[in-house]
Amino acid sequence: MHEPRLTAVARVTMALIAMLLPPALAARDGNVFELTLSETISYDDNLYRLAPDANATQLIGTERRDDLASSTTLGLSADKPFGRQNLYGSYRHIFTRYQIHKNANYELDDGQLGWKGGFGRANQWDLYAKRTAAQSDYADNPGRVANTATTDIGHAEMDLRYASDWRSRFVYEASRLRNSTAVSNGGDYDGYLASMSLGVWPASGNGLEARYANSGQDYAKGQTYKQHDFGLNAAYGDNPASRFEGSAGVQIQKAGSNRETRRGRLSLRHTWRPRGSSTLSLRVLREKTSPSTSSPVQAESYGGEAQWTWLATAKLRFDSSIDYRKRHYDPYQEFSGAAPIDRREYLRTASIALNYFLQENLVLALSTRNDKRDANHIRYNYDSQSYSLTLQYVY
Repeated sequence: MHEPRLTAVARVTMALIAMLLPPALAARDGNVFELTLSETISYDDNLYRLAPDANATQLIGTERRDDLASSTTLGLSADKPFGRQNLYGSYRHIFTRYQIHKNANYELDDGQLGWKGGFGRANQWDLYAKRTAAQSDYADNPGRVANTATTDIGHAEMDLRYASDWRSRFVYEASRLRNSTAVSNGGDYDGYLASMSLGVWPASGNGLEARYANSGQDYAKGQTYKQHDFGLNAAYGDNPASRFEGSAGVQIQKAGSNRETRRGRLSLRHTWRPRGSSTLSLRVLREKTSPSTSSPVQAESYGGEAQWTWLATAKLRFDSSIDYRKRHYDPYQEFSGAAPIDRREYLRTASIALNYFLQENLVLALSTRNDKRDANHIRYNYDSQSYSLTLQYVY
């Protein structure tokens, strides 16, 4: 796989930043600039998410499914206020190398540059350009070659308040995604999102709003998707220790000239803070997609998640989460010509993380995660266990 490298411009820019920002500057200007450096050592016992009875040698060229990786991250961010306005930006470079599966090695560069401001009593606007890069985690494409996806985003939004309690929000976003490896749905695409919301949302945080969004993607291989999204968002919690949030909506998607596909969704969350040092969040969700001529699949999913955060001491934080999903696709066809099946799968994920502040700017993090997917299709049936140790310095 082709590995993206730092461009000459990026290297020169980082060198200039290092020369022009001595330690005294950040302290004198109130930490306008922030430098982050971290090193992560991670182990995964099933990197490509292969089924227990899959032929690993045929799919990935070796019987070894596990791997040990090292990842170095260098980041720089800045946030400079000018009255009620802020200029902000960030840059990050990630360098990752594997011991066994060297074809999975990658380097990523992403960044953001924005301008945020306010006017009137509580009105705000935000403009930014952003580039994000992501490496495939193989969860939905097990056994395939490594893929790096880069997305360029232009974003504009406006939040307005009327008579204190009424709030509206307008967003427009244009995006372009580029894959290093051709993937499903035509690979690269250009997309857009335009949305607006209006509702009663007092400063207390309790409210109800209606939302409409129109979005679309034009893929490199000629496929086109258009989508309308209608939804409601609500939140309630007079007691600071207890808060309820919910959303419901319908998505209408159309691929080319085919018949529309409709998807309904519902999500409910309760966040409870029994004490100032701990937070418990519980969420349930449900989705259902109707079949259409473009996609004859009727898809259903439901599940829930629980998250717990505990500040054990001023230096030690504990985070844990459990996630459960059930998915059903009927009929499901892996590729053209394959016999359709009634695909069912159960996904369970559990994770634990400990963060210990060795010093004010130095953090040691230890985490583990277990993924278990029981499916009646061999490609999506796997177990994996991963561990990571990170040392991060922030100046």
